[in-house]
Amino acid sequence: MKAARPLLTVPTYLSGFRCLGADCEDHCCYGWDIFVDRASYQRYRKLKATPLAALVAKAVRRNRRDAADTRYAKIQRNGDDCPFLTGSGLCRLQAELGESFLPDVCAVFPRRWRARRSGIEGSASLACPDIARRALTDPHGIRLVSTPLEGPPPRGLIPLLAADAEALGMGLRKAALALIGDRRYPIWERLLRLGIVYEAAQRQPPAVILPRLASLGTQARDPEFAPFLAQTLLLTGLQIQIVRRLHDEKLPSVRVQAFREMTAAAFAALGWPEHRPFEEAVGRRYDDAFQRRYRPFFQQHPHLLENYLCHTILHDDPGFHPETIFADYLALVLYFAMLRTYLIGLAAHDGPALSPDRVVRLIAAFTKVTEPDEAFRRFALDLVTQSGCTDLLRVGVLLRN
Repeated sequence: MKAARPLLTVPTYLSGFRCLGADCEDHCCYGWDIFVDRASYQRYRKLKATPLAALVAKAVRRNRRDAADTRYAKIQRNGDDCPFLTGSGLCRLQAELGESFLPDVCAVFPRRWRARRSGIEGSASLACPDIARRALTDPHGIRLVSTPLEGPPPRGLIPLLAADAEALGMGLRKAALALIGDRRYPIWERLLRLGIVYEAAQRQPPAVILPRLASLGTQARDPEFAPFLAQTLLLTGLQIQIVRRLHDEKLPSVRVQAFREMTAAAFAALGWPEHRPFEEAVGRRYDDAFQRRYRPFFQQHPHLLENYLCHTILHDDPGFHPETIFADYLALVLYFAMLRTYLIGLAAHDGPALSPDRVVRLIAAFTKVTEPDEAFRRFALDLVTQSGCTDLLRVGVLLRN
């Protein structure tokens, strides 16, 4: 009897997706470090002597700080751009040598592939503007479809996790997606309720928590938690100052101009330009922009932030590593808090002209800035720990408006 083919499971936004190449309003060849996997690096060393081979030898350098096969070497940028980017917005490596000579990260981006026991799971980064449009603006939400896998596994496949880690991650994901989609509660409250699940999962070994996950997810959605959540402090000043500290830490390394321009406009509209101390008037403008601009807009377009959070849960796999379950949750909260602050400021700046296209553009730029930066993620988690926002009531300070 012929064995069943493994399944390929992807969100519907990947159906029919093709890189726009030079027609994209942005491109993925600037703004971040580009690492080269070991296999690609070894292919480059065997290139025949040509002008392109000479450029490869000059631009691709061993990454001595990290011996991992996926980060074996690094492309030295020419200013902000990749040195292989042509004036027409295409890749010289692909044009002259073919797609097989792209490093894994370039061949796969914006996709991310993970091995699962049922087959292969895929998603794609919101740093790609076209993926951001497809994923965020669908009023039907992020939906998964499964089909039999055709051909060999894709390049850049993330290896299979241990069985208990995968089962725990999938269970947490199911609970998280159900909570984010529960419109009985404001979105800050959905995230805080999600923390109840992740905190419980962090405290107990997978074998103990796995049988309880379904009931725990149901309990976290129960109205009975309302009195507990009502104890969450509303501290706008502290909330916005933590976000501004994170922003100021990240900004000097940012090369994505759209992010710089949109966040500068957001903080200016709140009356808090660069190099100025925080004033209580900033908090009042923030609250006013939330009430008059931000909240009415997202009541009209609730799927935008719901899709952002559901996508992040599917793409980043929070909870799939038992040792970092609650840290993954905190990172999700922190990045949402940053993004929401930018959006509140942008709503103050744009007024009635705020549009879904502007929100999508900001989220794409924000993702491009934060997604690949592990050092910033560690800094953000350290900062929230130092601020004391590590138990659920204090996490609520970052979320509640």
